[in-house]
Amino acid sequence: MINLANYREQIKQLAASSRGRLPYDIRLKSINDFVQSVITSAIGDTPFSWIICEGSSEKVYLSSYFKDLIDSKRLRIVPVGGAKEIKRLYNHLSTSYEDF
Repeated sequence: MINLANYREQIKQLAASSRGRLPYDIRLKSINDFVQSVITSAIGDTPFSWIICEGSSEKVYLSSYFKDLIDSKRLRIVPVGGAKEIKRLYNHLSTSYEDF
C-alpha cells in the first residue's frame, strides 16, 4: 500500500529498496498521472495551487508556514523524494503544460 500524501517519495524509496525489481512502468505511470492531475487541477474553474518539495520533513514545515493558504487558497504541498525528482517533475510539467 502506498500513501497518496507522499506517493512519489514512497515510490522512489521502494525502487531503491527493491534493487531494480520494482517495474519501471510503475514509476513512469505514477509521474504521468501526477502531472496530469496537477495541470488539470491548476487550470480548472476553482484551481489548486501547488508546492512541490523535496521530502516529508519539508512538507511539515511548509504546511505549518502556509496553513492559512492551504484551505483558503486551495494550496497543495507534495513531497517527491529529492531535488532530482523535483527537476524530473518540472521537466514533465513544462512539457505537458505546453499541450494545454
